[in-house]
Amino acid sequence: MVEEWFHLYERDLTSYLVYFTGSFDVEDYVQETFLIALQKQSSFHQRSHPRTWLISIARNHVLDTYRRKRVWERLMPFLHASPPVQTSLEAALIATDDQHRLYLAISKLSSRDRDVVILRGILELSVNETAQVMNCSANHARVLFHRALAKLRKSLEEVPYEEA
Repeated sequence: MVEEWFHLYERDLTSYLVYFTGSFDVEDYVQETFLIALQKQSSFHQRSHPRTWLISIARNHVLDTYRRKRVWERLMPFLHASPPVQTSLEAALIATDDQHRLYLAISKLSSRDRDVVILRGILELSVNETAQVMNCSANHARVLFHRALAKLRKSLEEVPYEEA
């Protein structure tokens, strides 16, 4: 079924993704969309057209990828063990202080929130893998991660530099 859809709708999906992402480099998104569809084909109950279903999978996958990337672009500089090369002692001290603040904020989270941040964010496990480790549903893992990031963000805003 999905193999047949690939031949029928691959061009439509590629066109959609080019316009949606603003990039011509969408081959990976197309392949991942069909892999997701293959994994979830039992949940397709023909309530919509297959092309519509595939486009919604692609759209959600791209949005999830961008969302994940945006979150980690903000956090990853603080998570590296060694700070990046700095041009001045002051810049190095600021980077070290920011990293310390992040670790402090993560350590103040509840164990469940800390686990989901480490699993999803630092180890970059999928939602399903995280749910399996945490013994909960995938949806619950998503909600936990979203809430934990909000708590982490709030904690980072509340911790003054001199306290860290």
